[in-house]
Amino acid sequence: MATPVSDFTIPLAEASASSGYSERHLRRLVETSRLPAAKLRGKLLFAPEDIRALTVPQPVEPDADRIIADLVANAPRFSEAQRSRIAAVLASADSEEVSA
Repeated sequence: MATPVSDFTIPLAEASASSGYSERHLRRLVETSRLPAAKLRGKLLFAPEDIRALTVPQPVEPDADRIIADLVANAPRFSEAQRSRIAAVLASADSEEVSA
């Protein structure tokens, strides 16, 4: 659902000061559709919750399954000898971590 235009109350300069981002960076975020904004009489306005969201750290969750799937999809075909060697290297790395 789109944010009503009346919710865009923070002018660009104030948004820049409160978020810590430059006006240029905020304009870039708007141009790339990563930050909603409205124009009123030629002035760029932002919704308070969108500016607050810029300053809240976002948790990063590793997506190991997706990374592994991407690696498998893009990996070349290995011979049995190459697969065995890779497995041995990974196994030795695991055992080094355990003994460290």
